[in-house]
Amino acid sequence: VLFQRLWIARVADRLGQDVQKRGNDLYGPEKMSVSIATASPVSTLIHLGLNLDPTGAPVPATGLFSRGWSEAEVRDRLIPELMNLAVKEWEEVNISCAKVRPVL
Repeated sequence: VLFQRLWIARVADRLGQDVQKRGNDLYGPEKMSVSIATASPVSTLIHLGLNLDPTGAPVPATGLFSRGWSEAEVRDRLIPELMNLAVKEWEEVNISCAKVRPVL
């Protein structure tokens, strides 16, 4: 859950000043994401979905397309950027954990 919260905050920073993090989700001003963290018997999972087109959403929502993003920009630039950001953050966390000795 902590990594999920960190990642959603970084995504909010990337999307711009008018995007706000509230709990596990992003708003701008309407809801623009769905995010959850959970555990399985063998792993933990984080889901982050960003609305492209909010049509049919059960709550007031906005999407990246209505905020000026094109499908090509989302596919070719934003998604790879966000995935690289998550991988880099995870790697840095693991490096930091390995540098510290346990307190006995």
